[in-house]
Order: sequence, then structure tokens, then C-alpha cells
Amino acid sequence: SGKMSGGLSVLATELLQYLLSSDEGYSDEQLKRHFGDRYTQLVPHVNELLMFNRLQLYNQGDSLYYKAIKEEAAAKFAGLG
Repeated sequence: SGKMSGGLSVLATELLQYLLSSDEGYSDEQLKRHFGDRYTQLVPHVNELLMFNRLQLYNQGDSLYYKAIKEEAAAKFAGLG
């Protein structure tokens, strides 16, 4: 739908930039600390990133982690669909 590059919402873009700053990704707890009051607004943006293959969720111990998928990798995934 032509929304691919730069079509992300402001908060989704900010979330992606933050996640890209770590190769391991960040825990739910770290996201809460980083985004503070806005943490509760993240859910639709997390879904948005998942939809664009830009985000991976995984569990480590009893924590949920969020990890960004770099654009080159996202393009590869898109080709598979």
C-alpha cells in the first residue's frame, strides 16, 4: 500500500530506532522505563512493526523481549510471503 518506507507512525518509528540501538533487543521492562507514560500507547505500534516484519518478539527467562529486524532482512522476509 505504498506505506513501506517512512510509512510508519511516529511512535512506531521511534520504537524501531530505539530497538535498532541494541543487537539483542530490549526487555518489556526496559521499554517501560524508556517510554514512561507512553508505554501504554505502544501496543498498536508494536503490531504495526510486526505487520511490516520489522519486529521480533521472544521470551528469555520470564521476560518478553522486543528486537528490531533491520530493513535488509525485512525485505528478504517480504519476498517470502
